[in-house]
Amino acid sequence: MKLFIGLLPFLLLVACGDEPPELTMETEESRISGSLGTYSWTSGPIGGEEASGSLPTEAVEILDMETVAASPGETAELEFSDRSSPEISAATWEEHEPVDSLATNEKSVTLPDETGEHVIEIYADWSDYNNQAHYTFLINIVE
Repeated sequence: MKLFIGLLPFLLLVACGDEPPELTMETEESRISGSLGTYSWTSGPIGGEEASGSLPTEAVEILDMETVAASPGETAELEFSDRSSPEISAATWEEHEPVDSLATNEKSVTLPDETGEHVIEIYADWSDYNNQAHYTFLINIVE
């Protein structure tokens, strides 16, 4: 028990990296990493880092993002590179604001029913560590 308590600070530091983990979305057609946007991240007891990114719609234009193909209403699987399971929420964006919320659970998001390209933002909240991050995906819904 004493060994575990002695290792606890080390394990906590290893579990929390210097920045948010990569987020991957997988549909029946493809698998792609999201673009990390704004985040607030604490990697240990000695401070943290905040970064401000572009709005999701601007990120798509600036980064010339790759599109993920999906079917209408498909459930896409989400996986964080550190295997964590933060609380997530998702929304489609148009212009400079979110338009519609999307259904989510711990490891997936239900994609829009309407065909065409959709900018999707995933918000992840690791509340136990007071860490948050926004990720952007460009989805093409095809029949």
